[in-house]
Amino acid sequence: MQTLWIDMLAIVATILYAAFAKLSLKAYKEQSQKLKYLEELKESQRNIIQKFSEISEAKSGETGQHIKRVSEYSAILAAKCGLSENEVEMISTASMMHDVGKLLIPREIIEKPGVLLTR
Repeated sequence: MQTLWIDMLAIVATILYAAFAKLSLKAYKEQSQKLKYLEELKESQRNIIQKFSEISEAKSGETGQHIKRVSEYSAILAAKCGLSENEVEMISTASMMHDVGKLLIPREIIEKPGVLLTR
């Protein structure tokens, strides 16, 4: 009778362990899917920012890869300051937006030689 009790306890423990393992595996898969989605979202955001940068550079022909250089310099400085790889990447991406305001300024003003006069 005592052997039967121990066998039953072992069976119940095995079932509980299997159920816990199944839940853990399901949680792991869900977490992996969320991380994959976040990486895809991050890449999409970076692509959008790059497209805005390309439009901005196309509007002002004098820049000559200025936005790309600013992004690279920002990443180098951030890394030298000891920031994490993720922070360096965020700064590099964000720095590409520094000239986005040019999109709303007429080309004649952006490319005007000499000093702009205010009235």
